[in-house]
Amino acid sequence: MPSNSDILQRHSSFLWGAATSSYQVEGGIINNDWDFYTKSKAIKNRISTLTTPNVFYKNITPVTLQPAGEAVKAWKPQYYLKDFDIAKYLGMNTFRIGLEWARIEPKKMCGIIQISITIKI
Repeated sequence: MPSNSDILQRHSSFLWGAATSSYQVEGGIINNDWDFYTKSKAIKNRISTLTTPNVFYKNITPVTLQPAGEAVKAWKPQYYLKDFDIAKYLGMNTFRIGLEWARIEPKKMCGIIQISITIKI
């Protein structure tokens, strides 16, 4: 069976990779839709109702929405470098990093910002 590297060499246009979500890995993010979603009393009540065990779903696990934690306070650049090394080891040629718009443009504005970052791993 061919390895990931063999497949990628024969099909150079195929993208094999991983992705991160800034809201999940950074924490401490406010002023975005998910932050609003996790703090809205009406939405929290609806999610609680939908995930409460009932006659149809006896083994359902109740869900409690939580705002982003404080992971950003412990974040260090070497964590991403380690992730890049693991991706390369697994034969990946793509790594998508999510950028949190609420950090780029924290206030509601009419401007458009285009960002493009390319890193070769």
